[in-house]
Amino acid sequence: MAKNDKTAPTKTETPPVLDTTATEVPPTAALVVTEPVVTMTVVEKLNALGITIPTEAELTKMAGRIAKKREALTDLIDDSELSPEAREQVRVLVELANPAKPGMEEVSDTWAPPRIQIHQPTSNDPKKPESSRPGNLYSTSGQLLEMPFSFVPFYFHEEYINFEQGSRNPVCSSPDGKVGGQFGICGVCPYLPFGKQRGGKGQQERTDCNSQIVVAMLASDMSQIYTCQFSKTSRSAGQALIALAKAHPFPWKQVYLLSTEKQTGDLGTYWKSKVEPTGRDNDAGVNKIARALQELYQAERQRSLGDFHLRIASAPMQAAQMEAAVSESALTAGLDDIEPDLDSTESSARNASKPM
Repeated sequence: MAKNDKTAPTKTETPPVLDTTATEVPPTAALVVTEPVVTMTVVEKLNALGITIPTEAELTKMAGRIAKKREALTDLIDDSELSPEAREQVRVLVELANPAKPGMEEVSDTWAPPRIQIHQPTSNDPKKPESSRPGNLYSTSGQLLEMPFSFVPFYFHEEYINFEQGSRNPVCSSPDGKVGGQFGICGVCPYLPFGKQRGGKGQQERTDCNSQIVVAMLASDMSQIYTCQFSKTSRSAGQALIALAKAHPFPWKQVYLLSTEKQTGDLGTYWKSKVEPTGRDNDAGVNKIARALQELYQAERQRSLGDFHLRIASAPMQAAQMEAAVSESALTAGLDDIEPDLDSTESSARNASKPM
């Protein structure tokens, strides 16, 4: 308005600027208007969970650490503090823990110990020995284990796995209980396992996702290395083993026994795991071997988790690249009106159905 212009709006005219001082704005409305929307990238979300995405150089260092830990285990073959029998068993363990087996150099580069399984009445596992019967323990390497199975635990961790009802393959899994390969961040996933959800016991709901306690263990005769997954009705046995192992300076101090217990429920007869202490301490030689195995297993697991987290972090980029490539192909073929469905995530609720 010019300096000498005396024209002014009359009292009945509407002011050109809204006078907010005359109108009381609800607090909630102010928040909606002024608070910025923050969008976190996948990497930022993983970092918030304490997960650092490794670079290729860091993955290479992890591989070098594995090689050093494997060398440390191999060095025990010549350790004069071990008995001749123990040194000979170390030689066997070194071969078992080496993924580069003759003739398989191009198909395996990670150590994957065989798992211990329970023969359930409904089991049709092709790895199950022909002589196995319901309630028996067997390994995925095809061995029938004598019960009670005597073992020395040397590493514990937890993982989540989601089997949709009636499916033999998991729809999602998380090797660390933090992020899953299909449904993303576990803490906000609607299928979070029973006992891991927010709220007390009365607020937990059963889902098809289960929390498993995984234990890496050495047979007490040092003939083999196994992993055992304590899940569902067997999870309490895994929790009992953790409590027993925590009572000692290190988890491999004593020998434990693994067997099965017969149960009957709404879905019929099944078996669950049972763990018992022996109270028997291992000698210094077994402790030294178990410690070397623990360090090797941990190094292998760190690299495996690094690979997994890197794949999760790069998945959005891969999806975007795939979508761009598909769209370009569609245009070239004159099919640009077809939109490919790149999202296979199911949103329907999933409920657990198997007690075992």
